[in-house]
Amino acid sequence: MLEDKMDFRKCYPFSETLMLFSGNERKSEISDMDALFSYLNELCEDTDSPKVQRLLPITSLEMLTNRKEIFLESIEFCGYDFSWQDMPAVEGKIASVESVFGSTITALWQPNFFRPSVRIGGEDVTSNIYNPTPGAEFHDLGIGFPLPFCVPVNKIIKDTKDIDIYASYAQAFKDEVGLWKYRNYALQAIITFWHNRA
Repeated sequence: MLEDKMDFRKCYPFSETLMLFSGNERKSEISDMDALFSYLNELCEDTDSPKVQRLLPITSLEMLTNRKEIFLESIEFCGYDFSWQDMPAVEGKIASVESVFGSTITALWQPNFFRPSVRIGGEDVTSNIYNPTPGAEFHDLGIGFPLPFCVPVNKIIKDTKDIDIYASYAQAFKDEVGLWKYRNYALQAIITFWHNRA
């Protein structure tokens, strides 16, 4: 397998790294640190169900989308806590995270709901790890992969005109009146690929 990968490396000698991050189109409005901190804090909102996040590019995708084919090496995911306050300290909270603003998170709790879906050029490159077994959807989608998490892909992808990454990453807790809530956390994806054109 290593020899095969080295053969691919000879065919695709140039490396690229791209980053995507949780967010929305409002990121274009951010022009100072106050706005940036406020925006990042909004990513870690509490909701009635785990929020499915779309990760947006924070580096140009031109090196990916203007190629007929690439060798996709890996996709790495990290999580971040940008919340300004801890979750309510009430009975029934099933796990805790140190809420240091902007700290990385090691997701050792379950359920964490992290089951990413990545499509590049319309192709699912995460081997359907998002899909649950039939009849056990809530259970299966709740038990997510631990973070940081790296998906080794090691395959040729053709017609890489677009990229779509969706994922949830949340922690369940009970609020002051005993209802289940979910603290959502920000996600970063780091994509490494090779190509054969300078």
